[in-house]
Amino acid sequence: MKPYQHTANSGSHSDRANWIGWIARTDRGRLRFTGADALEFLQALVTNDLSTLVVGASREAAYLTKEGRMITDMRIFRGDGEIIVSVPAELAGSLAMQFDFLIFAEDVQVTDASQLIREISLV
Repeated sequence: MKPYQHTANSGSHSDRANWIGWIARTDRGRLRFTGADALEFLQALVTNDLSTLVVGASREAAYLTKEGRMITDMRIFRGDGEIIVSVPAELAGSLAMQFDFLIFAEDVQVTDASQLIREISLV
C-alpha cells in the first residue's frame, strides 16, 4: 500500500509544514494479551515500567534474554481489557509461543493478532 499524503493548506503544495501522511506498518506484527493478569505478566518480562500505563496509552520496552541480551523492541498499547504489543513481523509467531510457554498460573492468554489488527504510522 502506498503512503497517503494530505495537506491542511488548500493552497500551494510548497508549504510542506502542514502535510500529514500515513504508512501501513507491514513490518510490524501484533500480539494480543488478554486476561486479568496480562499487565502484571508483561511487567515481569519487559524492560520498562508498565504499572503506570493507563488505558489508551502506550510505552516502548524491550524483551531480553535472562542474560540481558536483546530479543526484540516492542511498543505496548493498553486497551480496555486487552494489551496489544507491536513487535517485528518476522518474530510475532515465535514470540507468541514463547510468551505462552512462560504462562504458569496467571490469567493470561496471548495470540498472534497480526492478521486481525492493522497498524499505521502517522507522519
